[in-house]
Amino acid sequence: MPTRSTCRPTSQGPAADGRIKPDLCGVFDYVYTTDAGGGYTSIFGGTSAACPMVGGCVGLLYVMYLDNHFGNNPSGDTPQPATIKAMLIATAYKYAGV
Repeated sequence: MPTRSTCRPTSQGPAADGRIKPDLCGVFDYVYTTDAGGGYTSIFGGTSAACPMVGGCVGLLYVMYLDNHFGNNPSGDTPQPATIKAMLIATAYKYAGV
């Protein structure tokens, strides 16, 4: 099972134009989920697992921002996408060697 010291097989930058990529990497291996028989399995991964995990985190962060959970939105303004992206990146765990 992968550990926090690995981030495989995610593409690793820099990009052709020198930018650092990826901006964010979601959990994509051994995701604990339900199976067709009504039980649970951890044999699930790839982008099919990473996309809903990251999407769910983005949705929760968006609502928490709207609700002024962080104390930085007292007027209840809609957050800009760049604000949510910056918050995700600023609070992400940096994998070793990436």
